[in-house]
Amino acid sequence: MIEVSDVLAVHHRLEKAHWPLFRQLEDQWYRAGNRKVGNREFLVQDPDGYLLRFFSDINYSRGQ
Repeated sequence: MIEVSDVLAVHHRLEKAHWPLFRQLEDQWYRAGNRKVGNREFLVQDPDGYLLRFFSDINYSRGQ
């Protein structure tokens, strides 16, 4: 996983370069105690076949 400050900007640059995505941009939510925290993320495959997951924190939390 590679954390970036602006995952949408990285996503946009890859789209502009016509680089195929392995998994489309999506929000993933996880429970941390009584909060939900999330990442906005997508996966690409590099020329050597390695999967790279780029993500940014969504910075949202809420109770149950």
